[in-house]
Amino acid sequence: MKFTSYNVNNHKIAVYNSEGKKNPIIFLHANSIGAASFYKQMMSKEGEEYMYISIDYPGHGASDFSLQPRETYTIDGLAEIMSKTIEMLDIEQCVLCGHSLGGHIALRLVSKFNNNKIKALALTGTSPLKNYADWSSSYKTDEIFNIFTQPRVNDYDSSALAQLFVKKGGLAEIVFVDNIKNTDPNFRFVLGESFKTDNTNDFELIKKLKIPVAFIEGEKDRIIDIEKIQNTEIKNILWRQKVHIISDAGHSPMWEKPSLFNYMINQFADEVLNA
Repeated sequence: MKFTSYNVNNHKIAVYNSEGKKNPIIFLHANSIGAASFYKQMMSKEGEEYMYISIDYPGHGASDFSLQPRETYTIDGLAEIMSKTIEMLDIEQCVLCGHSLGGHIALRLVSKFNNNKIKALALTGTSPLKNYADWSSSYKTDEIFNIFTQPRVNDYDSSALAQLFVKKGGLAEIVFVDNIKNTDPNFRFVLGESFKTDNTNDFELIKKLKIPVAFIEGEKDRIIDIEKIQNTEIKNILWRQKVHIISDAGHSPMWEKPSLFNYMINQFADEVLNA
């Protein structure tokens, strides 16, 4: 695995990539858990064939905390920085894969910033929203979920939030807990505040996309309601006209079932990049 950093909008942005050369797939991580959540992709046998790339948002991992959090820590602000980072990469085309919050950022990126390197979009652990002020319409919100918008978190909160990323009865890795604790405290709070005035409709964005879209979800996801995706008007425009389910996995199928996840995302990349 290689590490590089880029200066984007006065932020040092950390980028990791595997040694593979085939079909670049770029991963955008969830709220607070960082690029390390795709470590199992970076270090996999598939990563020796496919170029997997994972990026830390500002305020996460090895990237800088933002000095302008109210401009940076919004969906649009993060999408702009990720788009500029991707433009700096030495690649011609790629599939963009967003996990949870990363899915919303990825969708906004391909909808607003006209990044010509991105030829397809995959979403995992993500459920489209009709209005960002009401996450309960697509996500199973509760007291633990609400930690996603809290600034400083203690050890108990970090562990409780990390557990949401895996199936019930599973054990979240310490890397998830540490990343949550080490995320810029401004990130969650500012992002949460920005949702209150963000009336973007993800379903409408998906309908207007000119590139293929895939959903890859964990069967036992504790945060999203898969049936709400399967029974919507966007189902027929998705890759193979369905939501792809990884059995016995929770909110982080790329971590809980990495081999199967890699197989699915690689199949998608092969089809859309070689079409």
